[in-house]
Amino acid sequence: MIDCLFQLNDDGLWQCQNEGCGWIYPLKEDKPPRRNCVIKNKNIVKPPNIINQAKGYLVERRKWSKAGSRLRSPKRIREIFTKYCKPCQYFNGSKCLLCGCFVKIKGTKLNKIAWNTTKCDLEPSKWGPESMSKSSKDTPETLNKTKKRKKGCGCS
Repeated sequence: MIDCLFQLNDDGLWQCQNEGCGWIYPLKEDKPPRRNCVIKNKNIVKPPNIINQAKGYLVERRKWSKAGSRLRSPKRIREIFTKYCKPCQYFNGSKCLLCGCFVKIKGTKLNKIAWNTTKCDLEPSKWGPESMSKSSKDTPETLNKTKKRKKGCGCS
């Protein structure tokens, strides 16, 4: 998402200076308003259709599974999201418009950033697959396992 770039016009109203927008805020205010810009002459990117999204997901899922189903750390997920995804013009608030995948600041379910084998679809890519040297504690199997407690005193 891109914000309108406001400047006061000759009438004392805030007007977006982004080429192709020109939206005017109708009230006189001291500070410029905040607004998502709709730039008409820019290539508006729509996410792939649902069939292509599903195909892409299955390809990535297979690659991730073959590589050991490793996950990025919560700290790394947060770093990628805040540094690359959130400010990106192709991020619509929940999805990447290039690939159609969900990207979030935290969590591993429905989050492209969480899988260690994924990369940004921009060319050149803003972020890429991580090294596979992470400890086994990052795998979903170990994240989802719960320790089984013995009943009673533990004698057998």
